[in-house]
Amino acid sequence: MKMKSSLVLLVGLVGILGAGCTSQPNTVGKFMIEQSKATMELGKQWEAGKKRVVDGEKAIAEGKDTIAKGEARVKEGEIMVVEGKKMKEEAELIFSTRFPGQSLENLK
Repeated sequence: MKMKSSLVLLVGLVGILGAGCTSQPNTVGKFMIEQSKATMELGKQWEAGKKRVVDGEKAIAEGKDTIAKGEARVKEGEIMVVEGKKMKEEAELIFSTRFPGQSLENLK
């Protein structure tokens, strides 16, 4: 009896597995649904790409603005250095005329 039950169970299991492996032909409706899903995924991909382009263009604009501000700051700094050196030279010249015997060379 136990063997007969096992055999029936085995045959039933093979039948169920075999039925699951066979593909049923698509109906027009199923085909349309699959096409819609594929099109929806393409649409999502396109929208994500569009957002990425917008974000990238914004990052480029912000980067260019930062570069422009940085270049302006560099020019400002260069002017400050030139002015500062000129101020130092003038101060040293005035010092040397007021105190002719004094030297600033050892202090630099």
